[in-house]
Amino acid sequence: MIEVAITDEMLLEARRKANEMGKLKNSMMQGERNLHGFLGELAAQKVIGGEFHNTYDYDIMLNGKRIDVKTKAGNYPPKPHFNCTIFAYSRKQQCDFFVFTYIKKDLTSVWVLGAYDRLKFLDDADFVKAGDKCENNGLVFKKDNYSMTVDQLDSIEVVK
Repeated sequence: MIEVAITDEMLLEARRKANEMGKLKNSMMQGERNLHGFLGELAAQKVIGGEFHNTYDYDIMLNGKRIDVKTKAGNYPPKPHFNCTIFAYSRKQQCDFFVFTYIKKDLTSVWVLGAYDRLKFLDDADFVKAGDKCENNGLVFKKDNYSMTVDQLDSIEVVK
């Protein structure tokens, strides 16, 4: 897990991208977390390199690998038992890897947690139905998800 301090430049770029994007279809938060997502992408790119593509299917292209960045936010630094999830409808995304990031809600840091091959993730992660309760924090899943914990992720080096 690699911590990236959020710079003023990163904030400006992420805000610009979030404003351009607006509200996405199927957005549970009505576009409210676009800023978090773009900061996660910027931090991931800072760690792994590659070029931004920002398509529906992937965010970064690196050495021919299509990488989609998934970001969660919280008030505390991430722990090994925290969940890394994708919505079940994301299984159709045409990417090669998921990179998981975690942003502190006060917008001071992003952690690049690790990566996982997309097809392997769909096989190895737990499928969780909407309405099920998360064992780690008691939250109820609002949509079907695939989930694994931070300590189950591969090193970020796997995408390089």
